[in-house]
Amino acid sequence: MLIEDSPPGEGRDTAYAADRDSDGYVWNVTRLWGWRADIYRDFADLRTSLMGSSSLTDRDWAVMVTAMASQLIWSEVCQVGTA
Repeated sequence: MLIEDSPPGEGRDTAYAADRDSDGYVWNVTRLWGWRADIYRDFADLRTSLMGSSSLTDRDWAVMVTAMASQLIWSEVCQVGTA
């Protein structure tokens, strides 16, 4: 386990149960969202809405997310290097 469990709560417990039912374990991303289960559903709904109303393919989305993440990581590396 890389991420500690958040305190028990309805949103967290529901997400954990869904992971266990579908995959047999709790994903680290679910553990991470467990700390802010109050906004997870809104985020997921927004993401689904944006993806549903777009002409981008799943592959296009994956490329875009990866490119954005690489820029965020590179930005952090640059900030540390100049500090």
